[in-house]
Amino acid sequence: MFDAVVARTSGTLDPTSRTLNTEVHVPNAKGELLAGMYAQVELEVAATRSTVEIPATALVNDAAGLRVAIVDQDQRIRYRPITIERDTGATLVVASGLHGNERLVRVASASLKEGQKVTVVR
Repeated sequence: MFDAVVARTSGTLDPTSRTLNTEVHVPNAKGELLAGMYAQVELEVAATRSTVEIPATALVNDAAGLRVAIVDQDQRIRYRPITIERDTGATLVVASGLHGNERLVRVASASLKEGQKVTVVR
C-alpha cells in the first residue's frame, strides 16, 4: 500500500468511459513502483458540502453574472448571485448563494426587475 496525493485532473469526465484522467504523486523512495505498472486505487473523498438543486430554467446569466430570481416575503423579486457546482442539463447543483428554503422563480425572464411586485402561483 502507498499513500498518494492527487496533483491534478483533466477536469472533464470522458462521456464514454466515465473516467477522469488524474495525476497522483506517490512517494517511491525505495523504487518499488515501476513505470507502466497498474494499480488498484481507493480514494478518500472529503465530506460533501450542502448543495441545492434547481431547474436550469431558473438561471439568469447576464452582465451581472450567474443569478436566480427569488421572491421575498413582500412578494418582490430579488436577484441572488449563485455559484454552480454541477450542470446536469435539466438541473443545476448550486454550491453557494442558496440555502434551499427560498421561493425561486422557476422560469426566469429578463423582463423581471429587481424589487418588482409579483403574485406567487403554486
